[in-house]
Amino acid sequence: MSATTGYWQDFHDSSSRDWRLVYPDVGLDLWRAPRREIHVRGEIPRWWAQVVPRLGELLQLRQDWDPRGSRPISRDDLEDAVRFLIRVMRPDTLVPWIGPLASGGVELAWRAGNVEVEAIFDRARGERELLVSVGGNESEAPIDHGESLFAEVVERLSAGDLVAA
Repeated sequence: MSATTGYWQDFHDSSSRDWRLVYPDVGLDLWRAPRREIHVRGEIPRWWAQVVPRLGELLQLRQDWDPRGSRPISRDDLEDAVRFLIRVMRPDTLVPWIGPLASGGVELAWRAGNVEVEAIFDRARGERELLVSVGGNESEAPIDHGESLFAEVVERLSAGDLVAA
């Protein structure tokens, strides 16, 4: 990945494999701006290669990126979304659609068959929730307690040939 959108640093110690995402806290210049890091222990998941470029695209959005006067992506919301993915995704889980919200938040969305899942990370509007619909039956939970709700559908969202809707 280019220096303007962040990069992965993969390093090893004697007993495990650690990886981290390093990205600028403000602006786009990774080398001059303060940096944030997300550090994880374990193998880098297969789906991660598809997620990283999209995160870089979102980090590049500036004020008024659309005709409605939308805000740039909140680094806090982006980090919350990434941490949620790391907690709930299995290696073979469908890669979600990852999109910006006009308020600067981030939305993750999965759809496979009759299962639809939306995860909203939007501190500006006070919305941090997981919405799950299976065959018209809807459930929701605060993001901080959404792992068990996501676990109910992760099997249906996990298979090697699934493609994001």
